[in-house]
Amino acid sequence: MTTPELPASSPIITYPRDAILESVDVCAALRVSQEIVDKMDLPCFYAGRRPRYIWGMVLDALAERAKPAAGTPAISIRSRRPKRAGNGG
Repeated sequence: MTTPELPASSPIITYPRDAILESVDVCAALRVSQEIVDKMDLPCFYAGRRPRYIWGMVLDALAERAKPAAGTPAISIRSRRPKRAGNGG
């Protein structure tokens, strides 16, 4: 019996902290869609109509958001599965 092939993972994309990126670059580095990047309200500036991101500022904003709030446990476990109704839990 052979082991099934695992899908190749995407390469890790990173940039220097002072790199100025377009949203497509941020999407690739974070491995999320454009819609998600738009909803994340990341720090940016505009060059014409398009937002530009300074990668270090994006990383700093995400790190700040990842810090637990005062009085909350450092680790929280959340289940991605929805709770089933009707079975008491």
